[in-house]
Amino acid sequence: MSTNTTVVDAVVVDASGNAVTGLSAADFTLTVNGAPRGITAFAEMQFDAAPPSPTRDPSGAIATNRGFDRGRLVVLVIDDSSPMSAVDALAVRPTAEAAVQSLDAGTLAAVVFTSGSAGAQNFTADRSTLLRAVATVRPRIASTTLSNASDTNASLDFDESSSAHYLAVTGALKRVAEALRAQPDRQKTILLISPGLPLDLSESGLSFGGDNEEGTPLSTEPQGVRAMMLDQTRDIIRAAAESRVTITGLDPGGLRTTVAKPNREYLRGLSASTGGEAIVNTNNPANALARLWRSTRTYYLIGFETPDKTPLNPKVALHVNRPGVVLRFRRTDVGKPSVAIPTESGLAGALHGLLPSTDIALDVNLTPIIHSRDVEASVAVVTAVSLPVAEAVLGQRDTVTMSVNAYDRGDRPVASRQVTGRIGLSATPGTLEFDMLCRLDLKPGDYRLRIAVSSSATGKAGSVFADLNVPGPASSPLQASPVMLAAPGRAASPADAFRELLAFVPTHRRVFQTDAPITAAVALFQGGQRPADVKVATRLTREDESEVFGHTETIAADQFSSERSTIYETLLPDTALTPGTYIVEITARGAGLPSISRTTRITIRPR
Repeated sequence: MSTNTTVVDAVVVDASGNAVTGLSAADFTLTVNGAPRGITAFAEMQFDAAPPSPTRDPSGAIATNRGFDRGRLVVLVIDDSSPMSAVDALAVRPTAEAAVQSLDAGTLAAVVFTSGSAGAQNFTADRSTLLRAVATVRPRIASTTLSNASDTNASLDFDESSSAHYLAVTGALKRVAEALRAQPDRQKTILLISPGLPLDLSESGLSFGGDNEEGTPLSTEPQGVRAMMLDQTRDIIRAAAESRVTITGLDPGGLRTTVAKPNREYLRGLSASTGGEAIVNTNNPANALARLWRSTRTYYLIGFETPDKTPLNPKVALHVNRPGVVLRFRRTDVGKPSVAIPTESGLAGALHGLLPSTDIALDVNLTPIIHSRDVEASVAVVTAVSLPVAEAVLGQRDTVTMSVNAYDRGDRPVASRQVTGRIGLSATPGTLEFDMLCRLDLKPGDYRLRIAVSSSATGKAGSVFADLNVPGPASSPLQASPVMLAAPGRAASPADAFRELLAFVPTHRRVFQTDAPITAAVALFQGGQRPADVKVATRLTREDESEVFGHTETIAADQFSSERSTIYETLLPDTALTPGTYIVEITARGAGLPSISRTTRITIRPR
């Protein structure tokens, strides 16, 4: 008879909430359907903080997929659907902000709103980006009030007309839990910021719990909306088990004079059923969140063998044989497993994944260029590709494809371009460096971009997800693009991608060798009634702000095109660039026009 290996995750903490390290399989006792079962696989896992991300370019124009292959994953699911009191609604945003501020270094986090709000945010390590996302929350305020001050009776009135709002919460949780299955080897947490749903799981018949809980059968008694909520919650717990994700419910209302017991117990039950610990009855969530991340820096993977003919819903109980500690783990007694979620591979998988694909390292420079008062702006997409070349493909001709896709803030597709290039792979193993170029025309607005590159010879793909604002021609009398750089010595394909837009081929590179001729440029546009003379100053300074180069010249009004645009270029003095780090700053100003400065950082290395 064949066997399967089932793995459960366990967190063990001491009385102070610190993770307990150094345990072995002998410290745990496991039973399946009441019968002792031997532990056949065991591993102690440490939270792997991602290395510091590459130095952020001050232009903000560069995005990367480096560092997305490691670190903890946290999804903030913010309940802006289910009705809540005005007091609770006011607490949602500061609670979410506290959650963002509490995250460990190396944690990648995303923001999801249960209403499907366009303010959602893809995974990022940038806290300011996450804070901008949570600032858009608009909770739903209930017209009902708490009916009783008693802890045992008080709750928001259950209203079947609000069923769509309740089910929006459970539906969002299920989708997020299922999506995280695509990341099997990561430590994953869903942080549900919600006052909870009016469904006490301990009374509904849905079992939950941790160390010593036997559990009770799933009930088929509830009817109507509660039955649907219960079914959806069962699906959430099952999806969390299959995805090995922990859910922690965080009540933004904190300590109340009246307590919604079913809502609070829903958070507790859902958390305990997935190996989490709800954060309720506290007006200082920051301390509880710090304890949460501290307690999960070490966790254990515990495996046991199950014959193929074992029932689909084995009741697993796990105990730790150490005094004074608390064990949390994910139960698997939640019914029949759901259908496996199909996954895509190659270019499509890199574009549509939950996280950027990192099999090919990519660094992307995005430069919006306004060149007309009446048509769309053009975005110059320069993707630096670091393609790993192994023995099996040495010396082959490779077809490399780049797809650039733009979506609006509601994730509706807006524009798409695909370019290909033929390259010769190196004759020795290593990493092949080159650029892929693409022009994408977009109307003014905010966009989410997904850029993917695939190699047919190696079968590898990589992707970058980035947010982009394309300014409108009338948004300011004088506008300047981010600083573009150009230097010889790097292959780029297709070489004519920006032929009608730029007289040079911009590069993503910000690291150059001494004596390299470097051109710095910005695209300028005047949106006023009449064009004016524009004075442009270029400064090159060291990081200590000492100037090594300065140049100023005036662009006469008649040098702007009939559409009020021009490209300003200047050659940096290569003889003055000794090894070190520099800031390139280009400032444009004119009579009656605002002063605009654009900067980028470059590094010079010896040959």
